Amino acid sequence: MKRTWQAYIFVLIIMAILLAGCGGNDAPPAADTPEPAALNGVYESELGSFEFNGDRKTVIVHASEEMSKRTEMPEGDTAAQYVFLFHNGAYRYDKAEYFRIIAEDKTYQFDNDFTQTNESRIVIRLGSDSEPTVFEKREN
Repeated sequence: MKRTWQAYIFVLIIMAILLAGCGGNDAPPAADTPEPAALNGVYESELGSFEFNGDRKTVIVHASEEMSKRTEMPEGDTAAQYVFLFHNGAYRYDKAEYFRIIAEDKTYQFDNDFTQTNESRIVIRLGSDSEPTVFEKREN
């Protein structure tokens, strides 16, 4: 009987260790490099562009008809607010999961490929079933 209890306790300890190791990682990717400069300038793709002014808050979205269809954003030029997010908290664009735009009392959220997004490009999905779209910074 004593061995049964010892085996039972041993199994419980092993299960507790395994369950503790399976917890989700809700921490953002390590910000182990200096924070990148604010986005500034025009980032273009075949579907439209984003024009950032360097304040880390505002953007002008230039949406083509196709971009408007994919995102339900207004076609043409729209002044907006933006934020890059990890879960629901603001985070730096080179480590964030999402790119959120708030325009005309509506919110649009896109998956951000932070492994490719940097000062020269923004790589996001403009729709749940779309391939990533690359917005390259226009050289002046």
